[in-house]
Amino acid sequence: MKVAVIGSTGFIGAAVCNELSSHGHEITPVRAPRISAIEYLPMDHDTVVAELCKVLKGHPTVINCAGVPDASSQDKARLCGGNTILPGLVARAVARLGENARLVHVSSAVVQGRRASLDASAETDPFSAYAASKIAGERLVMRELPRNAVIYRPPAVHGSDRKITRVLSRVASSPFRSIAGPSARPSPQALIHNVASAIVYLAVCSQQPPPVTIHPWEGLTTASLMESLGGCPPHVIPYPVARFAVASLNRAGRLVPRLAPTARRVEMMWFGQGQKESWLTVAGWRPPVGHEGWTALCGSAGQTAQSAGETTDVLRPTCRRADRHAALVATTVPMTLRHFYGELVGMLRHEGYEVTLVSSSGSHLDAAMAETGAQSRIIEMSRQVTPLKDMIALLHWHRVVRLVWPSIVVAGTPKCALMAMTASAVWRVPRRVYLCGGLRLEGSSGLLRLVLVWMERFAMAAATEVMVNSSTLKEEVIARRLVSPGKLRQTVPGSTHGVNAQRFAPRQPDLALQARYGIDPDVPVLGFVGRLTHDKGIDTLLEAASSLLLSGVPFHLLVVGPQDEQDSQEYVSRLQSSGIAVSLVGPVEDVRPYYALLSVLVLPSLREGFPNVVLEAAAMGVPTITTTATGCRDSVVDGRTGVLVPPSDANALAAALAEALADADRLRAMGAQAREWVSSEFNPQRIVGGWFYAPLSRSSPSAAVGGVR
Repeated sequence: MKVAVIGSTGFIGAAVCNELSSHGHEITPVRAPRISAIEYLPMDHDTVVAELCKVLKGHPTVINCAGVPDASSQDKARLCGGNTILPGLVARAVARLGENARLVHVSSAVVQGRRASLDASAETDPFSAYAASKIAGERLVMRELPRNAVIYRPPAVHGSDRKITRVLSRVASSPFRSIAGPSARPSPQALIHNVASAIVYLAVCSQQPPPVTIHPWEGLTTASLMESLGGCPPHVIPYPVARFAVASLNRAGRLVPRLAPTARRVEMMWFGQGQKESWLTVAGWRPPVGHEGWTALCGSAGQTAQSAGETTDVLRPTCRRADRHAALVATTVPMTLRHFYGELVGMLRHEGYEVTLVSSSGSHLDAAMAETGAQSRIIEMSRQVTPLKDMIALLHWHRVVRLVWPSIVVAGTPKCALMAMTASAVWRVPRRVYLCGGLRLEGSSGLLRLVLVWMERFAMAAATEVMVNSSTLKEEVIARRLVSPGKLRQTVPGSTHGVNAQRFAPRQPDLALQARYGIDPDVPVLGFVGRLTHDKGIDTLLEAASSLLLSGVPFHLLVVGPQDEQDSQEYVSRLQSSGIAVSLVGPVEDVRPYYALLSVLVLPSLREGFPNVVLEAAAMGVPTITTTATGCRDSVVDGRTGVLVPPSDANALAAALAEALADADRLRAMGAQAREWVSSEFNPQRIVGGWFYAPLSRSSPSAAVGGVR
């Protein structure tokens, strides 16, 4: 049969020509005219139709494979021209031939978007500009050639030299390979050889196909697709977490249309989509390539990418300038970067690294640059879950990693670590260290807890090393199965950063500061230093302090730290109306004068990694009463440098405070022992140097190596 193929040089068109040739058909390649317009104006294209009539005359079958293949394109003029107007003009030309010629128009399953199942109906879902252009093209074809047109809707088409296949292969072989639980679902994907065979069957079969035909399901599920392309079983994300993430991406796609196709790809990867029975199956057509074709793509996609000069790694990009000795050190907020990462930055610079600090904007970032001599890049990141802002920040992270090309990335705080580790893993940064200083999920519940669990798992999966700063945090991470034990390391004895005992040295109370806050020098001062939020146990502190007040125990409560959490103002109001002698101090540049006012530090926290405020207070000779929660119990030698009480137990906290305040000599003795303990055990150079210089031991992750377990 003599067959004209429009768009014969494209990915699908070339495969169709090969399939026709293998079956002995005569092929007439037709170059697709380039059309760019914002609307369909039939009178403006008579010349194009006339030229098509000349070329197509004498062909009983015409296959239109032309069109704009970029599903992410926002160029409406190009999409309208290639995917809408051109199919309409081809159909008009075939109709003018008057020879009952058959037109097979290759559309896309994308026209049905998020419908529960793909079928051959007229129901569509224009969720993106690309989908809308394909839908309009189908309608024009059916209007211009209502009887002899066959619209074929293939799903995502894969081949070794297909970009979408290479991207999916990279994901499938990375730590981010994942599907939505609880079970695998059908995934509408097709191999290019099968698609070409189906198109040729529709073009040359003796039966008259229906107006719309879908591609048959090739037997893939979301799980088998990941395993075939990546060679490893995917991680299973709980259904509610995956649904929440996809809903957030879809909302972002409505605000930023360019993100809509990405959101849809993630949704398809996790949830798949059903397919109704295809006419092709009923007519007797069977795909010539089975599951072995998918397995073969696992290697061939990477080889094609390598031959194209994209990367030396067959599945993922590589950090091509990792020998440059550049380093990124990052946290969500710059205050943490300035106060806790100075020793690390100094060590990196001493080793010859060009250090770039990454954080949100703020004066602390400028101060950190001045104090360390490092460069900086600003990426605005929020502590809260903010899907659109987080996606924008992640895109900025990819840009920063590509520009700096570091050989090491060190990130602390959960949100920053998730973004930094995932971006640097994609770009194959050789050493990726997540400094895990606590699990925020311990203070959460419900859907938010599930989201936080998977945020931690993704961040830790992307890291090459996960550094925890206490033995109890290490136990918690292992118990929750957040990371492979081979990646997990623990600083010895605790804390990621240690404390400078020379800077935090005992000093006399500042009388002017006492007077400013109305503190009686003869009244003991209870101090809380930290964020004013629920996770820090403020409810327990309020209840215990109220109990002491009712018991007639004299004290003054000094609260120092940020008050910008969602619940901070509620606690401010409750403290001010409690009747307790309380002084509320916001965040301060230098916390040492405030430690000097304290008789005892109170930290009733519900969870920590390793609370550095306890070390700072101890270095200044101030003992701490804290809880047995994760991380907290590692920061105090019970009865020697402080006292431990159960978390959320206000009665136990009140009793411990009353006992401590009743014996000033015991408090002073514990303070002296606390300083001695931290001065000998928590030297910053020893702790940071221990984990920074010690190589990661895969065979014995629990072995202590120079300050690291």
